Amino acid sequence: MNDSFTITMKPDEFTKTLEMAILHGGHFYRKLAEAALAADPINKAKIYRTFPELTESYGPDSPFFIAAYGKRNHLRVVK
Repeated sequence: MNDSFTITMKPDEFTKTLEMAILHGGHFYRKLAEAALAADPINKAKIYRTFPELTESYGPDSPFFIAAYGKRNHLRVVK
């Protein structure tokens, strides 16, 4: 397993990603997202690490997420 895997999302984006998987995913991803919602933080991290497709398909940069919540806001420095 790749230990250097990291996800950069705000805490609420994790939950919204799982909501998008439940609403728009196939049977497997719906059940996986339901399991992640019920999981403790360690097991939730294992799910995200083992199934990066979950974030790719339903996370902040996915069409489903953007349609529901809009594009991500990134902080920028204004001088």
